[in-house]
Amino acid sequence: MMISEALIINTNALKTALTTNLQASYKLFWFKSILICLNERANYYSFKKLICSMIGEAWKYVDKEEFQFPRADQLPVIVQVIRERYPEVSADNITKFVDKLEDKELLKRIDNLGAEVPYRFLTAFFEKELFGIPDKQKRQRIKELAQNSCSAVYGFWNGKYICVNMRWHRYLSYNRAPLMHCVDELIYKKLQQ
Repeated sequence: MMISEALIINTNALKTALTTNLQASYKLFWFKSILICLNERANYYSFKKLICSMIGEAWKYVDKEEFQFPRADQLPVIVQVIRERYPEVSADNITKFVDKLEDKELLKRIDNLGAEVPYRFLTAFFEKELFGIPDKQKRQRIKELAQNSCSAVYGFWNGKYICVNMRWHRYLSYNRAPLMHCVDELIYKKLQQ
């Protein structure tokens, strides 16, 4: 008898990460970016690549009347700044643009996403371990917990990459289409509130 991958990995924590305590949309766009970048032959993904994917995905929703990002959300701010300062840039060429970007203020905004999003997404996987820990210390604690965990979607490598757990990699790969549909629905609901 084969045990379902969903019984081995913590899909409840994933559901919590995508549906609970979402003051901004970044966790949804982060997860969608992981699904977009997921590759059968690789399980390491750079923060930069994932953040660029987030910006490109958020691009589609910015300035559309039916969608409204939460006030705390920096993704639409980044998209607006890029559109205003660099009108030749589009969602399709965002990665090439960021690779050559010299705008220090904009780079700082993008780097700030990378400094928080990868860690905050994993909060749901370590709720008990993080209980009572001050916010200032959570990032480091999440990093430590993820390195020693098989239950989290990913761990961290070299301060600039996530390394997707092999069981999670398999689960995400096999379920990419329904997960993508689900996260698109969650983004749609979040931005219509």
